[in-house]
Amino acid sequence: MAKSREIKLPTLTHQTAKEQATSFFDISNDIANKIAAKKNSVDLYADKITYAVNSSFSAELYLKAIMIMGKGGRVMAEHDLFKIYSNFPAPLKSALQENYEKHMKAMPQQTYEITALTHSDGPPHKPSSDVVPPKFETFEDAIKSTSKMFVEARYFFEKMKSKEWNFSIYAPSPISAMLNSLDDLYVQYKRGDFKGRFKSGS
Repeated sequence: MAKSREIKLPTLTHQTAKEQATSFFDISNDIANKIAAKKNSVDLYADKITYAVNSSFSAELYLKAIMIMGKGGRVMAEHDLFKIYSNFPAPLKSALQENYEKHMKAMPQQTYEITALTHSDGPPHKPSSDVVPPKFETFEDAIKSTSKMFVEARYFFEKMKSKEWNFSIYAPSPISAMLNSLDDLYVQYKRGDFKGRFKSGS
């Protein structure tokens, strides 16, 4: 597997990345509220895909904001959330799990939906049954389940080929818990909660 490329940015760009992450998170919440208000509508698939794009991009920006702080401006040129998360030291991963457990307990429901869409001129047909269901029991589960969501969702229409099903995850409660956990970690790292617990900048 090819190693992800790193780029060097001014260290203070972590603030811009965090502000963008928060903005995309806010937009995601607005979309989730819109979907909840129209839950009986059959025309919400585009909103759910748009939610996937905004929330996964928010997660990427949070991860990169934290990485920029910890590595003196160095950050991975990567969209895969799990690849970025895998570069975090153990104390940060443990803190993310603690944050995630806290936020998941506060969630009213912890369900998810998988939207299946196809575009075919032929007769109706059932989607394949080999879709791997997402897992959200832990923070790492959540990151793995949404790891490639940004890349897969942003040009979803391009994958709409005849008689092939395409799938999109909609899981506002666990994804919100994941994003809140990252927001918490950014604050914790910035105020120095992890000082001396691992070698930064490596």
